[in-house]
Amino acid sequence: MKKLKLSESLKNVTKISTGNVVGQIIAIVTLPFISRIYGAEIIGIWAVITALANIVSNISDLGLANSLMMCGDNEIIPRYSIVSKISMYVSMLSGVVVFLYYILTGQELQYSITVCGFLIMYTFTLRQVQICYTLLSRYKEYSILMMNSAIRFGSVAVISIGLGMLGFIQYGYFIGNVAGQILTLLHMRKKLPKIQKKNKISEYTDVIKGNIDYVRYQMPASITVMLRTELPNLLIGALFGNKILGYFSISQKLLTIPVTFIGQSLGTVFYQRAAEMSRLGQNIGQFLKRNINRSMLLAVIPMTLFAAFGDVAINIFFGVEYSVGGVICRIIVFRSLFNFISTATRGLDIVINKQQYVLYTCIAQTILAVGSVLCGFYVFHDIIATSIILVVTFIIIQIMYFCFMYKFIGLNPLIYLRDTAIIVGLMFALSIVLRYAVIWILQAFPNGFFNYLLSMFVL
Repeated sequence: MKKLKLSESLKNVTKISTGNVVGQIIAIVTLPFISRIYGAEIIGIWAVITALANIVSNISDLGLANSLMMCGDNEIIPRYSIVSKISMYVSMLSGVVVFLYYILTGQELQYSITVCGFLIMYTFTLRQVQICYTLLSRYKEYSILMMNSAIRFGSVAVISIGLGMLGFIQYGYFIGNVAGQILTLLHMRKKLPKIQKKNKISEYTDVIKGNIDYVRYQMPASITVMLRTELPNLLIGALFGNKILGYFSISQKLLTIPVTFIGQSLGTVFYQRAAEMSRLGQNIGQFLKRNINRSMLLAVIPMTLFAAFGDVAINIFFGVEYSVGGVICRIIVFRSLFNFISTATRGLDIVINKQQYVLYTCIAQTILAVGSVLCGFYVFHDIIATSIILVVTFIIIQIMYFCFMYKFIGLNPLIYLRDTAIIVGLMFALSIVLRYAVIWILQAFPNGFFNYLLSMFVL
């Protein structure tokens, strides 16, 4: 029986990973063209819109989307309808609020309308995709989820590059990203029940009251998950400028590739399986430990390569003008390692009913992230120093979070500390050895191609 379950889990992970690989290959191949067509300034502005959308989208469903994984079978369809409608109303309201804020703070009218218009569309579709993803995960519709990444990134690439070549440099990239979300949503909705046309006000209040812990903990936890990343991005844009934010954003995009390739697939299957075990009253301690160890081992290879050659990858794909982003990439890759592990164990706090742990963790990381950016700007006046401080503070709090989780479910936190120290130490040592071994080889056997590769290193 255990072998059958393991085989089924691996099969489902493979399905989603295959789709993610296809989508990410499309993104990798086309991103250099997109970055050259639109430039760091446009990518920086879109990073602002994305940051705002990610924050708002986590308010829009009041944290109730995750209750779709844990509720009874007879509650799924009406709750899906109510959560979707709440998300739509809050997304529209948030756009109006941001627009008024921009006007009151003296932003240009055209800029305010553009940002808020795209913000409303992207926020709504982003949250709807995530709601549908949760529901399809519960139904084990992994064949549908497998296509999401390819549809999204394929649409973004075709539409963005097409509009850019037609001369729509100002808005082409924005339109492409929103269109990619819309097409992904239409694909997912084919396998889901239709949203009920009408719901009584009492139905909304009953769902909120009956799931008050999700509103009390999950919504602020989801907000702070986004804030810990997006608020520093907004601050970097405000303090260092949109161009530096564009470099920072490029490095983040590159490092999300292994997380999207494998981490999200592991997390989707982990969440569904852990929720199922919880509903059946089974202990998930050993299941969690096995998945964390597996995610560490899977993450160490790609993350080590980025730590060693992140600057080379960015300079080759995006051009030497993005060399600052390459240095940033080699630093924040260590933060991405822990993001990978968190993504691979998605929903753990919900399953064990300790959502406040994520809330406290993310509040601490958000405060420290804001402090890190302010310290990096006002004390060191340097984005590299800022990146280092961001990584160190993030990792410290993340380690504390998993230690608490281990302790709560009856595992020894020292085991996690030992395994983490081994992985981080191994990753750091291997990246240094690989980097200087390759540099030595390139210098020892000079030719045109090797000289070109050597020039891509930021030394």
